Amino acid sequence: LLREQSDSNTIADNILTHSGDGFFLSGQRPLVRPSVGNLVLRNDATGAWHNAFESTFSRGNVFVDNHADSSSFGFWLGYSAGTLVRGNTILGARTAGIAIEHGSDNTLAGNVIIGGKTGIWLFAPGDSSEPSRGYHLNDNVLSRLERGVILERTTQARLRGNLFDDVGDGLVADAAAQDAEVVGNIF
Repeated sequence: LLREQSDSNTIADNILTHSGDGFFLSGQRPLVRPSVGNLVLRNDATGAWHNAFESTFSRGNVFVDNHADSSSFGFWLGYSAGTLVRGNTILGARTAGIAIEHGSDNTLAGNVIIGGKTGIWLFAPGDSSEPSRGYHLNDNVLSRLERGVILERTTQARLRGNLFDDVGDGLVADAAAQDAEVVGNIF
């Protein structure tokens, strides 16, 4: 657990398996200030019951080459901004491999998400002053999922070079999902 302005830390090569949340980085406006600029690298949070990796109300964090298998959510990044999630492996997420509520300007690239309900779920439920917008989803592999990518009240999403293999619904977008660009993907 890192919270309340835990900035510029490196969390690498840890075994965080079979816990409630494997790794938890947080802020919580207005009470807790965001945690910024952390590097979370090569950790294994397999079997965490809720979220293998969680980062909320924070920005500029980087998650690279982690394992997030058999959790409800591989990555839960609510209200995250400017976050990079790259080269992670997520197997058998019960709810979603990567879920971001009210996030902005995040990049999800080169991740492998296999098995489960949803690969990537980007959303902004209800009315909020903070939209879900400005995503780059590049070169991810999504396989054996009911739904590959969901854009729910999410704008300015760019999907490029993703592979959707054995996915029920590759891309699901509601009427509010505007200004999306979907180029060079394999469905």
